[in-house]
Amino acid sequence: MLMFSVNELSEFLCSIDKYIGSQIVRAALRILILTGVRPRELRKVEWFEINLDKAAWKISAEKMKMRCPYIVLLPEQTINLLRKIHLI
Repeated sequence: MLMFSVNELSEFLCSIDKYIGSQIVRAALRILILTGVRPRELRKVEWFEINLDKAAWKISAEKMKMRCPYIVLLPEQTINLLRKIHLI
């Protein structure tokens, strides 16, 4: 598992803010850090799996590496990011 020091994490978050590409990519990088999901799981997410009111993302067993369903509790920052990108 990749671990960041506090300084490295701070630098990484600053570099995300400076990224001039897609807003989706910027949001995805932040969501990966905030939730701890695997990149593959994030790439395969479908909007119906996410319940913003309950702050939860239900990932089906078929999408999980270990083939067990999983619920990701979404912090407020992630919910805000998802609301922004859902408008795009």
